[in-house]
Amino acid sequence: MAHKKVDQDVLKALETLRSLEAPPFILETALSESLIPIASASLIRPRAKALMQLFDIFSNFAEVRNEDLGLVMAALFDLLVGLDYIENYFQNRITKHNNTVDAFVCGKKLFITFVNVCPQCLIENKGLVEAKGGHKPQSAHIGEASSQILMFLLSLLISKRSNEPAVNALVARKTSATIDAVLLFPQKHRILLGEIKASPLVTYPAMLSVPPTVEATILERHHEKANVRVENIKEVALVMQDGTALSLGHPPKGSNQSYLGWTYEHLASNLKSEHINVYIKNWKELYYMYKSGRTSREQPLKFFFTHGSGKPASDSKNAPGFDRTDDIKKATYQLIKISAEHLLEGGTKQISVGVFSNLGPTKHFDAYLKDILNVALFKPSQYGLSITDYKTPRVFWRYLYDAILTFNYQFFNDKVIEEILGTFLKPSPRAKDDQ
Repeated sequence: MAHKKVDQDVLKALETLRSLEAPPFILETALSESLIPIASASLIRPRAKALMQLFDIFSNFAEVRNEDLGLVMAALFDLLVGLDYIENYFQNRITKHNNTVDAFVCGKKLFITFVNVCPQCLIENKGLVEAKGGHKPQSAHIGEASSQILMFLLSLLISKRSNEPAVNALVARKTSATIDAVLLFPQKHRILLGEIKASPLVTYPAMLSVPPTVEATILERHHEKANVRVENIKEVALVMQDGTALSLGHPPKGSNQSYLGWTYEHLASNLKSEHINVYIKNWKELYYMYKSGRTSREQPLKFFFTHGSGKPASDSKNAPGFDRTDDIKKATYQLIKISAEHLLEGGTKQISVGVFSNLGPTKHFDAYLKDILNVALFKPSQYGLSITDYKTPRVFWRYLYDAILTFNYQFFNDKVIEEILGTFLKPSPRAKDDQ
C-alpha cells in the first residue's frame, strides 16, 4: 500500500541508489523522507534551463577573467538565492493582497529588502535606519531555497570539473530530514551522505521603478512602507552597495501568474560580462569585510547589507554558510548519529559522510571545528572489545568528518572522495590569494 503513494521522482532516486547497492537504511530514508533527484526539486525544475545558462555564464566568466571559480560560484549562489527571495515575495504577496506589494520608501525610491535597514541610506552612508517588517522569507523557505540551489550548483561543478562526470545528486523534500542530501559517484561506486548548512552572505535588495505619477503619491511615506500595484511597476532591479542597479525586467502581471523563473530568465538572456564584473566586485568587497573578522561596528556602513551583520540589520544567527556555531554543533551531532546507528559496522565502506555548504566556517573554524576534523569514531561493544583495548584495528573505526564541501573551503579525510573531488574547485594560479 505504501508504494502506491510514492511518486516518480522518489522512485527514480530509489532506482539510482539500488544500482549502487546502497544499504537498506539509505533506501528506507530515501522512501520515508522523499529523497529526489536535484533536477526534480520544486524550486529547480521550473527554472532549470535558466539556471544552467547562468551557471555556464558565470563559470565561463571565471575562466576568461582568471577569477577564483569557488568565489564566483559562492557569489552566484547568493545571486540565485536572492532572486528566489524576490520571486517568492511576489508570488506570496500578490496572490494574497490584490496585486499589490508593500515596498519600503526612501526618497523617491522603493525597495524590497531582505535585511532590516534602509538600503539607500547605506549606499549614501547616511546611517542605520531601521526598515521595520522587511521582506525576508520564512525560515523553511530559506532552507529549501538554499539547499536546492546549493546542491544544483555543486552537482554541476562536480560533473564538469571532477573525476566523476556521472555524479547524481539527491535532495530531501523534508526540511527536517535525517539525511539532507546525497551525492552518488557511480564510477567509483561511492555514496556521500551530507548535512546541508547553507545560507547566503548577501541577498541584495530589489528596487522598483514606477511612473512619476505613482512616485508623487508615495513621497510622504519616507522610511515607511507603501503599497504599489504590480501593473505600475515598470522594472525591478538589484541594487548593490556601490549604487549600481542590475535590471531583472518586470514581474508578470495578473494574480494567476506564476512568478517562478522570471528573474532568472531575464538575467540568462541579458547578462553581460560587465554586469557580472560589477556584481562580483561588489560581492567580493563584502566577502572580504566578513572574512576580516572585524566586528560590525568596526566595518563600513555598507557591511550591513550582509546577513548576520548584527542588529538592526540582521541577527548574528543568520551568519552565512557553515559559520553559525549552532550549525557546526548540529551537523557534528548528526554525523555522529548517522555513523553510530548505521555505519560503524562492516559492509558500509562505500558510504561517506560530510557537510555541504556555500561558505566554510570563516570566523569559527579555530574555535569550533579545527580540533575535531581528524576525530575518529569507534564502538568497542560492537566488536566484543573492551574500552581498554587501545590498539584498535583501523578497519573498526571511521572518521567523524569524511568531507566538507563548500565553494571556498574543502576538507577530506576520505581519500577516495578526495580523489574524485579534489580538483573540482582548484584555483587558478593568480587566484590563490582569494582562498
